[in-house]
Amino acid sequence: MYLIALHGLDYVWILLLLVISFILAYQHRRHNVNSQLFLYAPSKFALWDNSLGSFGIIEIILFGVMGGCLGFNAIYVISLTILITLIIQHFILTKLKSTAAVSFLDYLGIRFNNLFMLVVAFLSVLLLISCMGLALTLMFKLLQSVMGFGFINNSMALLAFSVIIILIGGRVGIINFKLFNQVVLYLCFILLIAFCWYKFAGLTPIIQNLTNLAQAQQHASTYYLAPVALSKQSRLYFVAILISIMGIRLITINTVDNNNKVGLRFIVSFILVIILVLPSIFALATQLGNGSNNDIVTVTAQLPNGQVGYIVKAENKVQQQKNTAPGIIPPLLNPQTNLIETNKYNYDVATIIAFRHYLPRGLLFICVIILCSAFINSIATYMLWLSRITLKNILLPLKMLESYEQIGEIWAIQISVVGYTGLTLICAYFMFLYYNLMLFVNCIAYALVLPLLICCAVVLLTPAQKN
Repeated sequence: MYLIALHGLDYVWILLLLVISFILAYQHRRHNVNSQLFLYAPSKFALWDNSLGSFGIIEIILFGVMGGCLGFNAIYVISLTILITLIIQHFILTKLKSTAAVSFLDYLGIRFNNLFMLVVAFLSVLLLISCMGLALTLMFKLLQSVMGFGFINNSMALLAFSVIIILIGGRVGIINFKLFNQVVLYLCFILLIAFCWYKFAGLTPIIQNLTNLAQAQQHASTYYLAPVALSKQSRLYFVAILISIMGIRLITINTVDNNNKVGLRFIVSFILVIILVLPSIFALATQLGNGSNNDIVTVTAQLPNGQVGYIVKAENKVQQQKNTAPGIIPPLLNPQTNLIETNKYNYDVATIIAFRHYLPRGLLFICVIILCSAFINSIATYMLWLSRITLKNILLPLKMLESYEQIGEIWAIQISVVGYTGLTLICAYFMFLYYNLMLFVNCIAYALVLPLLICCAVVLLTPAQKN
């Protein structure tokens, strides 16, 4: 096994990240005296949080998958998807602001009827629980790959920690520790990009390596560099990812957390997409070998137990020039024979493997830092929206809290958060047993996100009511 061996100081940095996140939430513990403040309390950092986006562990891994498969084309495709999403958001927000609706679901209840809103609300709850289950599963798989930790020892404990600081901090606390973790996350990615840029000595070797790889795979020389028509398999592989990115962002539209500055938000999102996709492109473009006639090369491989191991083998230099392997992205091993599967690679770890390969030994704890930050951000975002939907679009319309007043609403939020945590664990358990990232993404995209996108289309195509 080739796992990261952390030392005492490394754990101090990881613990410091969690402690600061807790403090940022804890200092707002007295501000959540009712459900309205817990869910919608104003924050002076809300605009900054909104501008930096809500890219959590799912988006980072999926961006890495696309970057490892498509190279720079992933940046173009994802950016175009986000641009289309922001434009649609702009028109939906305009409709929301013309009524008393705060969120997309509120608008459905006002413009159409409560039954339609309830159906979409239950669908949204299923979507967000599925996303949290997938986030927890990814957290476990990645920590197992780089650290060798067990399921109970890390992911569940971090989920419990995330839920506690969410319950304590409410919306303002969530915004504060999310903003902190986002800044840490992006700084870690920028640090890696700097190391890679230094190791590659500029952009030219990256382009040359990607060109050589494309030619070895019998693609056009610009396959990984310029916009190209995707193959049928690639289209099927990535449409689900793009649907998921668009759908989750559209269904969580609200007038509290969003603004209509489409141009500014797109520019910031475009920059962030570049930052998040580049590590997987570096992994794709990395070529191993010492330049002799018979090179001793080290190949990372995904082992049957989920860990990432290294295989050392000799390769003839002539054969290397025709190597079709996508950089250092680990090949998959056959669980029966423990031999490398032909043309099968684990793109799920394309981003994390770049951190593992290029960071010096003293900074390897950053791999765990980015996973913790991305995971906390995902759980906080999804759980806040689950709380809003449960109270505002399910419990109150069904008049289930009429006799309990404000104290009942805040208790309903807390109980729902705990309940959703349990459902997340159940969902993650089955995802862990039958782990297949693209299968899960396809199921989420076509069974849950696509119907919600159809609802968005209905809203856009239905004329607003005249006053």
